[in-house]
Amino acid sequence: ESAGTITAEGMTITIGNERAGSTVSLSVEKVWSGDTGYENLRPESITVQLKRSASADKSNPVNILEAVTLNADNNWKYTWPKQDRLQSDGVTPYYYFVEEISVPSGYKVGYTNNDGLTEGGKITITNTCITKDYAVQKVWDTKGISGVTIPTSITVKLQSLSDNGATWQDVSGK
Repeated sequence: ESAGTITAEGMTITIGNERAGSTVSLSVEKVWSGDTGYENLRPESITVQLKRSASADKSNPVNILEAVTLNADNNWKYTWPKQDRLQSDGVTPYYYFVEEISVPSGYKVGYTNNDGLTEGGKITITNTCITKDYAVQKVWDTKGISGVTIPTSITVKLQSLSDNGATWQDVSGK
């Protein structure tokens, strides 16, 4: 980037020159998946870091700017404008990607379009709720007991520990 100054009849005009396409904008969006009805499990915010590497394999990355907080107030989105597209040789591109700093408990993280952007664009971070399936089988042991009537069905309530293991809480729904 260079600038020039022109002075004419008491007026000074400064002209800035920037090579076309010398910067890129990079966006990130957070998406939540598999937790419909359990949105209360989501944290109030997450932190993401923009990283840049000089090579396509994303080796030796450096953090660019400060980490950014995504939350409902910014619709879980952020854009980093005007990041250098090319390295100092003016030919070799930089490779950009993001990293979620701390993945929320109960979720696994996945990334879309995060393999080293060179021309700008949007990276999507998807946190998918980790679920487990449980099979329940009730076995009635009536050996040696006469006159027992076994019901045709029973109700099972799934519970989990909450409050750091202090209380049991019903697990609803699914």
